[in-house]
Amino acid sequence: MSEEESPRKAVKGYITRISIEEVLNKYGKNKVDFYLCGPEIMTNKLIEDLQYLGISKEKIHRALFLITAQNQANTSQKAQVHAKVFGKSYQFETQEGKTILQSGLDQNIPLPFSCQSGLCGMCKMKCTEGKVMMKSNQVLTEMDIKEGYILTCQSIPQSKSITIKNL
Repeated sequence: MSEEESPRKAVKGYITRISIEEVLNKYGKNKVDFYLCGPEIMTNKLIEDLQYLGISKEKIHRALFLITAQNQANTSQKAQVHAKVFGKSYQFETQEGKTILQSGLDQNIPLPFSCQSGLCGMCKMKCTEGKVMMKSNQVLTEMDIKEGYILTCQSIPQSKSITIKNL
């Protein structure tokens, strides 16, 4: 469970290979079926992890949900990004047509992320300078957006200079 306040007999947090291994160590490979629900990119990664850990395809069940694209042009420009991540400062240039997250990861900038679909909120950062356009937003509230928060996995630069920081 990722957001429930008091999950009964459930692990709270985002699913990782480590959390899967903990479940397998507790219950055994033959006694557990896995039911995955989420965006394709996330569930593909989890299926890959499960198969790596020796779980057969018959024990993996998946339901996909899709994000409907917002009707905004994906035009962008190159931008200089100043990022403060976990107390460290980084500078990098975005690549045309790529999100801030994609551009940062391509240059080995340790930006936080998980699903890369705009659904989990792990890439949420505060934009204190510059302007971006988010291709999709399934997580941030109107108040978050008014306060300057963005999802870097969905944000395409609209100004030449952008400053972001994580929480």
